[in-house]
Amino acid sequence: MGTYSVYRLGKSLYNNEVGKLAALIIASSFAYLLANNDVRMDAILTASIALATWQLVDFIQNKKIPAVIGAALGLALGFSTKGHIAVFVPAVAALFYILYRKDWNLFLN
Repeated sequence: MGTYSVYRLGKSLYNNEVGKLAALIIASSFAYLLANNDVRMDAILTASIALATWQLVDFIQNKKIPAVIGAALGLALGFSTKGHIAVFVPAVAALFYILYRKDWNLFLN
């Protein structure tokens, strides 16, 4: 779930090749491989943060309701694993993305 979410996030922000490269980099990272083979919740936390960030970026770009549901699922899963940090990181990323795009109307809706 995490690798696919990173792929889709890279594809949403840039293009297909960047998404594939981002997924390859995270999938071949030693810390990512170690976290996936460990019994702690770090792999689930990483995957849920990636899912929530991807879905929030998709919502900002396309304004589709299924993206909000996916973001809520990722945020809830992340919050249930490690707490507030899983909500804070995607929210700050989405806030900076909104500021980058200068899409101020999103705050008014």
